Formats: sequence, C-alpha cells, structure tokens
Amino acid sequence: MDVDMGDTPAWLKGDATRLRQALFNYVGNAIKFTEQGALYLRAKKQEETDSEVVVRFEVQDTGIGVGADILANLFEAFEQGDATTTRVHGGSGLGLAITRRLVLMMGGEVGVESELGQGSTFWFTARFGHGQSQMSFRSSGLVDGAEQLLRDKYAGTRILLAEDNAINMEVAVALLSSVGLVVDTARNGRLAVAMARENDYDLILMDMQMPEVDGLEATRLIRSGVSPRSGNVDTPILAMTANVFKEDRLACREAGMEDFIAKPVEPDNLFSTIIKWLSAPGGASSMISSSESSATDVLDNPIVFRQFESQTRQGAAVDPAALKLVFADDHPAQKLVLQKFVTQTDEIFAEFEAAFSQRDLEQVRFHTHKLKSSARTVGANALADLCFALETAAHNTKWDDIDRLAIDLRPAIDSVKDYIEGF
Repeated sequence: MDVDMGDTPAWLKGDATRLRQALFNYVGNAIKFTEQGALYLRAKKQEETDSEVVVRFEVQDTGIGVGADILANLFEAFEQGDATTTRVHGGSGLGLAITRRLVLMMGGEVGVESELGQGSTFWFTARFGHGQSQMSFRSSGLVDGAEQLLRDKYAGTRILLAEDNAINMEVAVALLSSVGLVVDTARNGRLAVAMARENDYDLILMDMQMPEVDGLEATRLIRSGVSPRSGNVDTPILAMTANVFKEDRLACREAGMEDFIAKPVEPDNLFSTIIKWLSAPGGASSMISSSESSATDVLDNPIVFRQFESQTRQGAAVDPAALKLVFADDHPAQKLVLQKFVTQTDEIFAEFEAAFSQRDLEQVRFHTHKLKSSARTVGANALADLCFALETAAHNTKWDDIDRLAIDLRPAIDSVKDYIEGF
C-alpha cells in the first residue's frame, strides 16, 4: 500500500475512534474488491481556518470498480453494487453505510469516483481542531520513549484497572505489567469504588459499561470522597472506552474523568496518556483540561496509518497484527487469549439472544458493545463492525435494523471461531 499524507498537519484534535473506523471500512472494502494491482491511501488538507482544519481522505484501488447506475445509492444501508459480488467477495455493503454515519458525526461528507473495471476512489472529509504541535509534545517525552520512561521512572506505581471484559482486562494487564506498573483489578464498578476507598492509587483506569455500578457512577462515588479513608478523591481517572457517541464522552467529563483511552488499546496511546497524567506536577488540577488536549483526541497520524497498514495483511476473520502489538511473537500467549475470547463470546451471544428475544433494547446495546470491544481487541474486525452496527441501531431504537443485522451475528462469530481453531 502506498501512503501519502500530503500537507496534512501531523497533529490534529478530533475523534480518533471514528476516524480509524472509517478508514478501516474503506480499506477493507478496497482489499476485498482488488484481486490484483495496488491500493493508495491519501490524506490532504482541504481547508484551514483559525479554529479548524478540514482533511480529505482517499482510498484508491485498482479493483473491479462500480457502475454509474450504482454510484448514487452506494452509501445507503445494505446496498451492494451487484448481487454477484456478495457471493464472490462476501459482505452486504453495510460498511459504507456505517462509514457515512461516522463521517457525518465528524462534520464531513462521503463520496466515490469509479468506473466499472477501472477501480475506485472512495473519499471522505472530516473536520478537526488544531492539535498541539508535534515538537512541543515530543519535547515533553510523552510520545518518544513513553514505554521506556514508564519503566525507568514509574516502575512500581500502583494503578487500579476497572474492567468487566475478561479479554480486555487480560490485554491491559499484560501491557501495564510489561512496563513495571503494579495493577489491581476490579471486575465491576462496585468493587472499584470499594478498592479506591481502601487503597491509595496513582491513577485509575475506568471502563464505562460495567455491571452493578457503571464507570460513570463509580467515578462520581470516588470523587465524592464519602469515606474518610479515601485517598483517591483527586487521583486522575481515565475512561477506557470504545464508545464513539458524543454524549458518552461528555458524560465521562461531567462525572469527573480527566481523559480518554480508546479501545482497542494501542500501546503507544496507553503509555503516552498514562505518562501525561503521572508526570503532572501538582496532580490533575494543574493539567490542561481534556477538552483542550487529550491523547485520545489528538490524532498521531503515523500511529493511525501504521494500524491501518496492518489491516492490509489480514485476509482472514482475525487480523494477527492486533495481538502482536501486545504479545509480540509469543504465540502461546496469543492463542490463550483467543481461546478465552471464544468462551467469553459464547456467553455474550447467549445473553444477546435472550435480550433479543425479550426485545430488551438496553441489553441488546450492552452485549453488542461488550462483544464489539473484545472482538476489536483480538483483531476480529468484521465481527466488531457488525456489533458496532447493532449497537448503533440499538442506540437509535431501530428494531428493523437490529432484526436484519442479528441474522448475521452467529455466522460472523463462527467464522472467527474457525480461524481460532486453526491458529
């Protein structure tokens, strides 16, 4: 794949999760329909004002192309260019509809230029705020050498990780422990609050959606300091979330969280964000607010494109690059996580089926969100895309969409299980 970032600023402020998902959808589509030739990814600045930058992203392929009669409706839900492509290449065209929704959320537009047999260029625009300059951010040591800096200066630092998803917890603990951090874990918000009141932590990583007490309420209770033994009233609390909905991000800030770490967790992002808050002189109160500077909201283009390039090698239900980011070439460790993923997925699917049959919208959203998160962590991106579509449909109370999408969930899970059995 040829990548050209053009004159795009190295640092921008925006939603990395939505951007990454939109790019993954375009690239996945390009790979699917390009048996020979090449792929090109381009990013170029389209407009710039004092307050924002508009960037145009393009994914060009040399594949089968799209006929003129199809182009106008290609981004509508469940539209496929030709019924025969479903049989040959798989898929239902859902990825393009999802991409359109994501891009609209980023204040942009989508489009495509194509001729049958001549390849296609899919593009979208997105609006970003101006980010912190690369020079000033790197000079603080928050990106270059963040992993080594944690080992050198913060080994032994005690962190509380509140996470109910066993797969996400295992991956996060492996990453945190690899740099010498001491990690206590809580599998729900109630335990997280109790542990925060009984122990002193230097930083708390908080999942949003957990049973018994969710991450928002747990944060409020910790911040309230109702227990005289609580030493964590001012401890930085960072949300670990795969949510892309704006109201979820706002709710985190209102509850008292300082920052966000996007799921699936990327080591560079995790380590640099932790360093930012552990190294804050005077604690959280002295830091720039997350609305002004956030490791999740600032787009480090090289990281985005490095992740993006790994997708070009997938060619399977699971992208092997995902777990290699965490476990390198430790094949037994990767296999153990994948096997645990199968067990957890069967449990989540059973809970989803019960919620679906009872028409329990909130539980449908909860379980598809949970499965989306762990699927993305292990690299099961097609399954994660489907779960994201189901979660979005539940968020928008669209039972017609849920009914159509639910049919594909079991086959998508089985495809991942087949891959893992042969791993």
